[in-house]
Amino acid sequence: HGFRDLINHMIRFYPKLRFLYIKGLFKTRELKSISLDSQEILKDWEHLMSLRNIEGKILLSNAEVSLDESWILDHQSFMKGIFLKSFVRVFENTANLIKNKPDFVVLDFIKKIFYLFEIEQWDDSLIAENQREDFQYNQVDYDPLVKMSRKILSDMSDEVAKERMKFFTEYLTGLFDSYKKPLVSVLIPVYNQLGFFKEALDSAVSQTYPNIEIVIGDDSTNVDVRSYMDKFIKKMGLKQSIRYYFLNRETHKDFGAYNKSFLFKIANGSYISYLSHDDIIHPEKIRIMMHFLILEPEVRLVTSYRKLITEEGEMFAEIPPLSYKRFSKYLIIDDGLAFGRVLLKPGANYIGEPSTAMFRKKDSEEDFGNYKGWRARMADDIAQWLKLLGKGRGVYIPVPLNFTRIHKSQLTWNFETKLAGIEDSIELLFRSVGEFITHYEAYVMLMEASENLEDMILHYQEVSPDLQEKILSLHQKCKFYLKELRDFILQT
Repeated sequence: HGFRDLINHMIRFYPKLRFLYIKGLFKTRELKSISLDSQEILKDWEHLMSLRNIEGKILLSNAEVSLDESWILDHQSFMKGIFLKSFVRVFENTANLIKNKPDFVVLDFIKKIFYLFEIEQWDDSLIAENQREDFQYNQVDYDPLVKMSRKILSDMSDEVAKERMKFFTEYLTGLFDSYKKPLVSVLIPVYNQLGFFKEALDSAVSQTYPNIEIVIGDDSTNVDVRSYMDKFIKKMGLKQSIRYYFLNRETHKDFGAYNKSFLFKIANGSYISYLSHDDIIHPEKIRIMMHFLILEPEVRLVTSYRKLITEEGEMFAEIPPLSYKRFSKYLIIDDGLAFGRVLLKPGANYIGEPSTAMFRKKDSEEDFGNYKGWRARMADDIAQWLKLLGKGRGVYIPVPLNFTRIHKSQLTWNFETKLAGIEDSIELLFRSVGEFITHYEAYVMLMEASENLEDMILHYQEVSPDLQEKILSLHQKCKFYLKELRDFILQT
């Protein structure tokens, strides 16, 4: 009753403010919600503190406000300040409900308030589909959250939880201090297309995260990028750490795999963020993603929703393919195996291309794009995500921090690369058995791949004997793996 009265009091003071919900995903896959809303009586506040125990499956929604559009645009900063102060009030006035909870539960709760608040900054419902530049982060005052975390720290008795809470509090205190931030390597593999590359490089230089190095591997067939970089590095001087390497394209006809691997090996950063030369990352991408990599030790991979852009850099007007649709409107922190199972479904690479995600260098072992002995060429991103997700948890951020460019000169338009992608898919499916999927699930998916290859063999029978030979070879490999799976299924 005291909590309900508090909420009603807040609504009277701030009639335009309304919190929506925090959701937990249960074993039964039944979604239950807690609503901080004057129209709905909160019956189970205690349940909020038990969310941590639901196998680590947490979904946090954006906090939303029911305001008219002009009020939001004119008073955005004011609204965001009210939001955090109100959350602090809620916490302070319900302290008696959580004081008997384990310290780790309280720590988990305060971190989730921080994540919820950060994601709230990114409400892109106000962004016109063709206005990427309007998507900006608004500087906010974190002092109320810092004070709250210090109060919790002083009340803690569990030494391990206390150490983690102290680390979290110091992290909040020095949120914008560069000397406290670990180095992130932004790796840009380039292949011609100077115009696209300039935009990608500008987006890397514009990152708000204060401690990055930019490392460029130029695999071009001309010297356009090389000439531009000579001038660019001189212009930047000591303002930005940039390293540039010109590679011999004729030596590495592998769809850019060598370039990505080369950049990974020479990166000095403890954290890796790839950037394809024709993509663009939002200025806040690294800053937001690093929250989870620094504060959540079990997280191995952080990704986000991404939007498609045209050759001209405009938002893609057509309906996007399935893998480019928003996977969830909620922030998801979940078990890596659950992420990987979805990733292996045809056309379901919701994690995205290398530009979209971030990870720790040490979690990737010696290279990028290797999974259980298979060096992927076209699906090296999926191979990398599977390798990381098999080791820990994943994070999906429901706001667009990456903009993927679609253009006719991409390698993916080439039939040779499509065959390489099919081979990668076959290998990754077979090698993921026992970790992400069952033998039977792999058998069903490989049967579909085999049937598609049979159709391709008939189609290219007269058109191109050389291509038909390559498809036949791929089909034989698929049949071999199908036999292996079938024999195992029959035996068990």
